Amino acid sequence: MDDDISIDIDDYQFNTNINIGDTIQYNTGHQYSDEGQRIEAKVTAKSDDGFWLTVAFNDLDRGISGTMETCGFTESHIMELYNKNQYLEISLNTYLMSC
Repeated sequence: MDDDISIDIDDYQFNTNINIGDTIQYNTGHQYSDEGQRIEAKVTAKSDDGFWLTVAFNDLDRGISGTMETCGFTESHIMELYNKNQYLEISLNTYLMSC
């Protein structure tokens, strides 16, 4: 199935260095505005085993905020789920409260 998410066991080792509250910001380069497509994301929860992360994100230029469960906290992990619409849309206020 094309919508399946691939999980690499190396991601688990990567998550041992990720903590609740960690943030990333990046620009995909897509021209949704004069500024491109700016994304900011923050880890809001981590499973007890450290494998799964809950990440809140905000697409500043498209006005989309959401939360997702992912096994990694990189631009590629976030964009894979975002592009496949595998996130729960939330309001900007909810996103800002999580930060």
